[in-house]
Amino acid sequence: MSSAESPEKRNPERLSGHNLTDYLTADPDARGNFKWHTLRSCMWTRLLVQCPQFADWCDFSKISRSDARKILQAQWQLAPRFAKELLPPWDWAELIAVHPELADHCDVKRLRGDAWKMILAKHPELISRCPLEKFSTYDWRSVLPVCPELADRCPWDDFSGFEWSLLLQDKSAFADRCPWSKLNFSNWFHLLRKKPRFMANFSLDFYPGPDKYLELLEACYIGEPALPHGMFETFTGDPAAFLVFRTMDKVNAGKYLKRCYARGEWGFLEKLCDIAPAELLNVPGRQQIPFMITLKAPEPLFQKFIRSVDPGVRDRTGNTLLHCAVIHDLSKDAADMRYPLLLDMGCDPNAKNDAGFSCNDLIRKNEQKSTFMR
Repeated sequence: MSSAESPEKRNPERLSGHNLTDYLTADPDARGNFKWHTLRSCMWTRLLVQCPQFADWCDFSKISRSDARKILQAQWQLAPRFAKELLPPWDWAELIAVHPELADHCDVKRLRGDAWKMILAKHPELISRCPLEKFSTYDWRSVLPVCPELADRCPWDDFSGFEWSLLLQDKSAFADRCPWSKLNFSNWFHLLRKKPRFMANFSLDFYPGPDKYLELLEACYIGEPALPHGMFETFTGDPAAFLVFRTMDKVNAGKYLKRCYARGEWGFLEKLCDIAPAELLNVPGRQQIPFMITLKAPEPLFQKFIRSVDPGVRDRTGNTLLHCAVIHDLSKDAADMRYPLLLDMGCDPNAKNDAGFSCNDLIRKNEQKSTFMR
């Protein structure tokens, strides 16, 4: 035996704390009357993650919540050793998503819909464990996108317009069940920002007036403005500089233009139109730009741009440029009339969009609304 060898190495039962943990992980078959009481929560965690066979000597009441998660992530079979109340529902959900066997050791009735959404996305076989009878509309809205087979058991009548808006943003397939009359203007606005194609479900029965309707159409055409980065993140240059920089960074140039439309930075866009009118379409969603210009752009930009556009073009929900011109002209801020110009260009006032109404229908509906308000 070497004279430099310490007493602890000669007698492992004298080891404590981290030294004992190091010894046991290096020798998982070790036996002895060790100083188990010197191990703190973090030390037990390191030991049990690698050597769960030492669990019989552990006082699990001393294990912290965060350490319990680490242990169960590595050794789920130790779950019965912990009190179910030690971990909050979301911790259990994340663990079950990795180890579905842990569903047997958790009070699943404590889990909310977003937790079940995460679990069922990975383990649909656990659907029978969902406490559907306790589900709120929030829970249903969370779970249905990953388990559409539950649709026939869902209490659809309990959904508000707000909840329908959120559900359809996540799962468009349920649109055939939606009572569209429940959606108010705010619900429609947020839905259309994410899913513009639902404009086809907007009926004249829900017509909120030209100013509000203009906001809905704006949401369809631009939606969430993309945020540029790099040299365009704080770009304040003139259009000529923009064209130079665009050759170096086309992706963020497109995002910058989209932000200009979303913010109504028409002065910059008008100057760009004088230099390179084709650049006005160099953005994501470029097929919607003629409709945004008809709706919102000031008269000089509209006049310069619109004559280069096919007057028969339609947007993704079947609206013509004339539909947008009607809404523009009826709005309280309109200082010029675009409807007559587009009529002269050959637009048909009786052409219906995907929702089944024409420009003439919109005009009549607005007249009825105005008469009622008087």
